[in-house]
Formats: sequence, C-alpha cells, structure tokens
Amino acid sequence: MSKKDIGFDFLNSDDAGFIREDEDGDSYKYSDGSGYYHGADGSEGYIYSDGSGYFHGADGSDGYIYSDGSAYYHGADGSDGYKYSDGSGYFHGADGSDGYRYSDGSGYYNSSDGDDYSFDEYDSEDDDGDEEEDSSNVSLGAAAIGTLIGLGLAAYSSNKEKREEERLEEERRLEEERRREEERQRIRAEKARARRKKRFAFYKKHWKGIFIFILILGVAGFLGYKYWEYTQSVEIGISSEDVAGMNYEEVESLLEGSGFNYVYAYSRADLDYSDKDDENKVIEVSIDGNTQFSSTDRYPNYSHVEIVYHTLKEASTPVSAKDAKGMDYKELAGLYKDAGFVNVSYEKEADLITGWITKENSVKSISIDGDSDFSEDVSYRIDAEIVITYHTFK
Repeated sequence: MSKKDIGFDFLNSDDAGFIREDEDGDSYKYSDGSGYYHGADGSEGYIYSDGSGYFHGADGSDGYIYSDGSAYYHGADGSDGYKYSDGSGYFHGADGSDGYRYSDGSGYYNSSDGDDYSFDEYDSEDDDGDEEEDSSNVSLGAAAIGTLIGLGLAAYSSNKEKREEERLEEERRLEEERRREEERQRIRAEKARARRKKRFAFYKKHWKGIFIFILILGVAGFLGYKYWEYTQSVEIGISSEDVAGMNYEEVESLLEGSGFNYVYAYSRADLDYSDKDDENKVIEVSIDGNTQFSSTDRYPNYSHVEIVYHTLKEASTPVSAKDAKGMDYKELAGLYKDAGFVNVSYEKEADLITGWITKENSVKSISIDGDSDFSEDVSYRIDAEIVITYHTFK
C-alpha cells in the first residue's frame, strides 16, 4: 500500500479504510457500523458502533478514531496525520506526500511521485465510473484499511500511555505516602528523643532531691513494714530451755495461748519400753526453724511452730494373723518377742478331744490391740497388747 493511498484515505474515508479486500487477512463490518480487521502479518483493527476504533500495525504503526469523528495516525516510518471533529484534517507522509481536507469536504492531496489530487476531482472521476478510476478506488480502499490500522495503533498507544501514566501516578502516590509515613516516624522519634532529653535534664538538675525522696520513701516503707510486723508479732512466753521435758500437749496449749496460729506436734518413736516414763515429753520446739529462743522473744503470729516429742518405738509383725494359725503358740510368741514386742499374753481354748486333726498347743488365733486380721510386716507400738489363743484338750 503506497503512502499516498494511506494519506488520501485517512483524509477522505469515514472508517479510515477499515474494510479491505485482503485475501490473506480477515475483516467484517456489522450493520451497526462496528467491525474488525485481522491482517496476515499480525496487524489488527477495530471499529465500534459509536464510530470510535483503533489500529495496531505489525510494523509498529498505530492510530485511533474517536466517536466525534476526530482521529490521528502515526506510521512506523514517521508519517502522521490528524482529523478534527468538523471533518477537516491533514496528513504528512515520510515519503514527502501530504494533504489537507477542509471542513466543507474539499481538499487536496500531493503524492510523493508528484501527482496532485483534488477531492472534487476524485469524486468526479468516481461518478463517471471510469474503469481506471475504479481500479484506483480499490487501491485507495485497501489503503484505508492500513490507515485505520494505523489509527488503531494510535488508540493502543494512547491506552498504553494512559495506563503507564496511571501506574506512574500510583507509584508517585505510594512514594508520597511512604515519605509522609517516614516523616511521621521521624517526628515521633524526634519527640521521643526530646522527651528523654527533657527527663534526663530534669533528673540531672534535681537528682539530689529525687535521691532524698526515694531514700525517705524507702525508709518510711521499711519502718511501716516493721510496725506492721510488730503488730502481727507475739511474745513467746517460754524459753527453748524451759520446754524441754515438758508434756507436748501442755507446750502446745501454751504457744497457742500466746497467739501463734500455726502450731504442729510431731512424735518421734525413739523410746525403749524401759523409758516409757519419758513418753510424750518434748524433745525440742522450733519457731520458723529457730530452736533457740527466750521467753521474751517476739515472732509473727503466722510463724510455723513445730513441737517434737518422744513416743515408744514401734515393731513390725513377723507373721500375719492368717499364717500364725496352726503354729505352736510358744514358737509364735518367741517370734513376736524377738521382733521387739513386750506385751504378749496367752489364752487357752479347751476344745480338743482326740487331737488327731488339730494338734495340742497349736494357735487358733492371734490379735494385736484387738485386730485379728493383720498382715505381715505391719508396724505397731512395742507395748501393743498381743493375745495368742491356742488349742488344748478338754
């Protein structure tokens, strides 16, 4: 397609030559005025029902038609053209061709080979139906497709530029927001530094007064605590030396009477039977872990008080009540005495006639402090009452 044809159709065709006879391409125009073109080289163009459209050429040319009739075209070779909404327009080809159309429809076009065309002349030749002019019209129609395609490229470029502008505008907005946020952070940091500096200057200027105030406050708190502690303290009323050898129940009652709220008594099974008279006598008293104190010492009433006193030793059963049945009672008694038990007694059960099944002196039962169903290795006080019942003849 010659540059002359492109410029001529750009100035004179309503659809900029959108519909073209291109055996290698594909195009169609609908009844509402819209249409499309797909060239074999990858070019494409569209016209919408409102008259607007665009073209994007495979060679980089582009163009756009607006709904008010205005349009522009930029060729890849540097050609360009523009149509105004009143129908006027111009075209400048890179090959030296140029043309102009006036709003009344008249105009001219000068091709690069020196041929001059008048729009009126073109119309006249078209009306005459000259076969040579028809051939020229076909060529011009094909050129119009190229022009529309060029215009389509302009629309594509315009949209692309618009998107690029929007992207750049968004980047500028984000950058401005980032800058504002940085400024806010800087101001906050500056204010924080100023506050710290102000506090430091205040402390530096008044540190003595602050130190004295803190010291007074600490002393007052300490004295207040000690006063509270004193109000919560009680006088023991008896010394650690005096409590030794006293009955633990008597000491327990005395300490509770002094005002102690947490008094606990613990036995220590350490007495032989020969020392039984020392049972329940106090070994020691501790108050919050202290075992040495005078009668006038004071301790908080919530102090932990422990009284430890003597009790008889304990011994473990060598045989269970069940296994003891059938044993010789003297043998059984010996086992219990050897284990440490000191209070073993016997009871006869005269129930034998022949002694064939149940042997004489065999144990019928054994009980410890009334318990006749105990197990082996159970601890009891060494003075626990043990009663062994055994069989004898009637």
